[in-house]
Amino acid sequence: MKYFEEAKCIWGSYVPNSGQADTVEGELIRAIERLQCEIDLTE
Repeated sequence: MKYFEEAKCIWGSYVPNSGQADTVEGELIRAIERLQCEIDLTE
């Protein structure tokens, strides 16, 4: 992945270890990751 370190930093800043994120951005990042996982499973 080209931007893995940047993505890891953003994830750590916005997405908590458990529970709902405090920001809409955090929830969007989580939703995008779930979609990516679904895509990976169907390929």
